[in-house]
Amino acid sequence: MNEMKNILITGASRGIGLLTAKTLAAKGHYVLASMRNVNTQNAGVAAELTQWASANNHNLEVVELDVTDEDSVNRAIQTLEARVTIDVVINNAGIMPCGITEAFTPEQMAACFDVNVVGVGRVCRAVLPHMRHRKNGLIIHVSSNSGRLAMPFFGLYCSSKWALEALAESMHYELSPFGIESILVEPGGHETDLIDNPPSPKDLECISSYGEIAEAPDNLKQAFRDMFAQKDSSTDAQNVADKIASLVCMSAPRPIRSSVGHDMGIDEINRLSRPVQANFIDAFMPLANVPYNTDNRLFVKATIQFKPEFAEQGINAIKQIMPQTLQEAGCQLFTLMKDNDDQKKVHLFEIFDNQDALDHHYEQDYTKAVFAQYEQWLSTPIEVSKMHAASPLTSEQL
Repeated sequence: MNEMKNILITGASRGIGLLTAKTLAAKGHYVLASMRNVNTQNAGVAAELTQWASANNHNLEVVELDVTDEDSVNRAIQTLEARVTIDVVINNAGIMPCGITEAFTPEQMAACFDVNVVGVGRVCRAVLPHMRHRKNGLIIHVSSNSGRLAMPFFGLYCSSKWALEALAESMHYELSPFGIESILVEPGGHETDLIDNPPSPKDLECISSYGEIAEAPDNLKQAFRDMFAQKDSSTDAQNVADKIASLVCMSAPRPIRSSVGHDMGIDEINRLSRPVQANFIDAFMPLANVPYNTDNRLFVKATIQFKPEFAEQGINAIKQIMPQTLQEAGCQLFTLMKDNDDQKKVHLFEIFDNQDALDHHYEQDYTKAVFAQYEQWLSTPIEVSKMHAASPLTSEQL
């Protein structure tokens, strides 16, 4: 879907927020790149971003907004809504404390949650009345692998992201009747300045009592810096910006969770927890007398008949793109089975969140590369059948 949108991004002064602002502006969207202290601390980046947009004829403006200040949030959104319709909000602003969890003071804990969780709540409270009135909107929350895993020495950060995940998913169900989606992006380790100088615990006496264990946070930070220094494409933060842009352009319903980069096992966690959560919601929502359909998935079965001389090559080519396909936003299943009676025939079973997610798969270069070989490899055209989860499935279709 190529409709241009008005998009508000928080924390756009650096890292993922800055890259996302530029990526979305370059795609033709009207970007409201918000940050705090645009006339002081962030005056330089605000000016550079404005100049970049002007030089490239992009629609982008810098907005003063501090997620920890309710007046600042309300003032910014009220001012913007008086002249533009905010179609999408990207809750990106965040901090990443690192250190002995016990040694963070209560004030530090509160400060972390004030940005990573309460700040999100402030922005949502300010923008949602407008979206609910229009019965349309999209809120993308930038979470983390740490929102699904518990990581030693990142305990404060993880706990704030776990809280964000619960907040975002709860709103997902509550806002669905208003035509609003609340979804999550879960990046793995990507190179940003978050790791350069993360907030450290202030209770030095507590830290010293941990002995050699107290060195672990610094060891981890250095390990991350060393990993990022290798400049591997999988840790390029542009990947996250691209993922967010793809979700903005995707038609509803979008996946609640989309991971990016090294998943560290959270794709498996998400896959296993998804039916449990869906079954719970199906039972829970009627108690509130609120209709909700958790399952809009698209099931696809493709039967592929190879020429004898190309069977092994063709099957291996499909197997090679499976890991990449399973990383796509909206792909839940992508698996291959050989036919019991004909070893040159295979059955490809796919589950995508919706048709847009399937179309996104077809647009990938690795998918196109396989399709390009089919004319040579196949003895008959591919037989494809599609059905939505709400449709009854027969044993033959499965």
